Amino acid sequence: MAENENGSATKRLKTDTENECGDSGELSSESPVSDFEITRILRDGAREKTIFIHGKVKDQDAVVILEKTPIRQDTLSELLKSSHLKLEMKNDVYSTYQLQAPAHLNEIKTTVVCPATEKHVKKYLHQEVFLVEESGEDYRNLTLPYINNQSFSVQWVHNILEKKAEADRVVFEDPDPDTGFVLLPDFKWDQKQLQDLYLLAIVHRRDVKSLRDLTSEHLPLLTNIRSKGENAIRQQYGVPPSKLRVYLHYQPSYYHLHVHFTSLEYDAPGCGVERAHLLSDVIQNLQADSSYYHNRSLAFPLRADDGSWFIFGLLWYSLAKNNGDLDVLQNSSESQRVKCIDNINSLTTAFLYSLETQTTIGYGGRALTGHCPGTVALLIIQSLMGAIINCFMCGLILAKISLPKRRAKTVTFSETAVICLWKGNLCLQIRVANLRKTLLIGSHIYGKLLRTTITPEGETIILDQVNIDFLVDAGKDNLFFICPLTLYHVIDKSSPFSEMAADILQQQDFELVVFLDGTAESTSLSCQVRTSYLPREIKWGYNFLPVISRTKGGKYRVDLSNFSKTEPAVTPHCACCFHNEHNKELILHRHEREGFDNLGFDVIDLQGSVDVTEKSD
Repeated sequence: MAENENGSATKRLKTDTENECGDSGELSSESPVSDFEITRILRDGAREKTIFIHGKVKDQDAVVILEKTPIRQDTLSELLKSSHLKLEMKNDVYSTYQLQAPAHLNEIKTTVVCPATEKHVKKYLHQEVFLVEESGEDYRNLTLPYINNQSFSVQWVHNILEKKAEADRVVFEDPDPDTGFVLLPDFKWDQKQLQDLYLLAIVHRRDVKSLRDLTSEHLPLLTNIRSKGENAIRQQYGVPPSKLRVYLHYQPSYYHLHVHFTSLEYDAPGCGVERAHLLSDVIQNLQADSSYYHNRSLAFPLRADDGSWFIFGLLWYSLAKNNGDLDVLQNSSESQRVKCIDNINSLTTAFLYSLETQTTIGYGGRALTGHCPGTVALLIIQSLMGAIINCFMCGLILAKISLPKRRAKTVTFSETAVICLWKGNLCLQIRVANLRKTLLIGSHIYGKLLRTTITPEGETIILDQVNIDFLVDAGKDNLFFICPLTLYHVIDKSSPFSEMAADILQQQDFELVVFLDGTAESTSLSCQVRTSYLPREIKWGYNFLPVISRTKGGKYRVDLSNFSKTEPAVTPHCACCFHNEHNKELILHRHEREGFDNLGFDVIDLQGSVDVTEKSD
């Protein structure tokens, strides 16, 4: 019903020996992610710097969670001294760099759930969340049977309590079977920064599932967890109780009573008021009323993937129960009582009525009587909600179908660009290839040069965009993409590359972005592919090796192994020199290379016509 999954979903890796993807806590020669095949991205959290990936490992479903680790204060000096900086932008006193840190300071925390069930995948998939209010009766009649029927596994919890797994991670343990617990760090905490402190206290008792089961009988257990847990954290980490947030979740992520200890500075997942209940408040409520959490209505978030049919089924069941419709079935003396809904006598029939309402099936066996205004309002709400969900799902499916992502990945550009002579012009050249047999119709290519410029008025324009035109032998529009093509940009006096030369090209600060637009022949869907080249990725005085040859049988052959390979070529030193007709021949001659110098030979001046012959063994 709520966010309840098999044990290892969020808290830790599986430790069962049957897990073929590797045991947690052990170094393995085989990485569990080396053979990971990505299926889709479940969720991408830019703020938390995490990404959740669904895929397969050895034909088993798996979920991989990647999370950037926080920057540690004790490594700042080494980080700044041993890292490489790449300038991105400089303007006045402001500079932006990409810092490339050493490998041991650039770790990514990786969590692997394998084999992953459908519940694991749904848990990490981005979903809409709704706030639901649950009464004590709703818990006993609806939620508890649902929990029991789902049989959520907590075997990984029992492994910890029985010292079969993660025994080395236990910070503190009270072995008392009634009031004892185990305290250990949560895997969300890297145990390096106290600002992100996160520990779990898991009780030894196995008869308490959640907050709903607590009574005044459990007060010794709760007070023991609070006092000994806070003392253990103070002694182990030096964090006083006044800087701790101690709470329980409802609904919990797994049904074995546990208490969360987090730092007040850490915005932990699930610490909001809609789900977290402070342990001190829980103790006070039980002291005032032993059955407080048995009877009180509790609100909790419910994900959309728990099923709108089931959610509305619960609401229909609640209306029928509150009206006494279920009591009529048990008491024949009240058979004349008017019902809200005919033929709803259990949670199953309420679910079926919800399904019929939302899908507009209407078999006729169950129907509103019109006696209860609440049922009329709920019917309208579910009908509108069903229409909205259908529209959203149709739009989502159409959007996914309309995105030709796989087609765009089959178009590739050369790793480098070159500058050399072509048909008497100095040109910048790039290569592009279509790796599929199907063509791209109406393809055309263009480029943008991004750089910082200063206008004649002295204004600095950051990321100024200059158009770069490309052409092929047949023209610049509607490329015939049957084989790899070489695209040319003529460096004339109007080109921004006319100001550059071979020896200063690498000192320039710009980025050449190249775009290719086309229409897939098989689906008639448009797609765009783009790449970019920095100054260090442009070779002056080089030419691409040929990739197309002809076999003896008269067929054309494409060798993609030479797609990005280059060779030195006769090229002017700069565009200005090339366009200077007086110096053109001199420059071409000076840059021509017919061989290479062998430093092993000595220079000998020959006088007259003396024949000098040296023999060597």
